[in-house]
Amino acid sequence: MTKEQHKLFGEILDLNWEIKEDYENRNIADAWNKKIKLEDLKDQLRDDMGSDEYNAFMDSGRKMFAPKED
Repeated sequence: MTKEQHKLFGEILDLNWEIKEDYENRNIADAWNKKIKLEDLKDQLRDDMGSDEYNAFMDSGRKMFAPKED
């Protein structure tokens, strides 16, 4: 992952957290606006990494942080 990709991913993580907090605090309009920005950042990262590498990266993260199955 390049420095720029790392920076974009950090912004994606931060926005995800902010959106979650906005929803919990019922700030729906703020969450919606951040969601639009989030999708733009994800598109930028996907374009920079390439779709296959981006999808593999995201899948590995989901597997890493998904609840363990019994």
